[in-house]
Amino acid sequence: MKKNVMLAALMLVSTLLFAQRKHHHDRKGHDRPTEFMKKELLLTDDQYAKVKSINENFMKQFSAIRKDTAMSQGKAHAQTKKLRDNHQAQLRSVLNDPQWAKWTELKHKGRDHKSPSRNNRPGRGQVKPEHEDRG
Repeated sequence: MKKNVMLAALMLVSTLLFAQRKHHHDRKGHDRPTEFMKKELLLTDDQYAKVKSINENFMKQFSAIRKDTAMSQGKAHAQTKKLRDNHQAQLRSVLNDPQWAKWTELKHKGRDHKSPSRNNRPGRGQVKPEHEDRG
């Protein structure tokens, strides 16, 4: 009996904790890329406002594509690619040449940083090394 009460209490507490976690992600996460760009690219206040608007619009449209379950995967992928290309074109129009160069460098650096851990695992097109004879 005591175990059942403890188990029920534990389940109730864990449910409440996990339910509260979702509310922490409200809007703070959407501004993170814009804040990063402001810091790294030294955006002016005018540029920051434009980039923030561009990023918010991108996130709204991207969320709409992801939530549309009636859309085929191929169509969603094509629309996402088109949306990303448009997003980059809009950013390019706001940033000056040195800022754009640094932004593209930062994007590629992030991709290069992630790719080795993903691509070097066995079964991902990599050949497994032969075992050496231990005898």
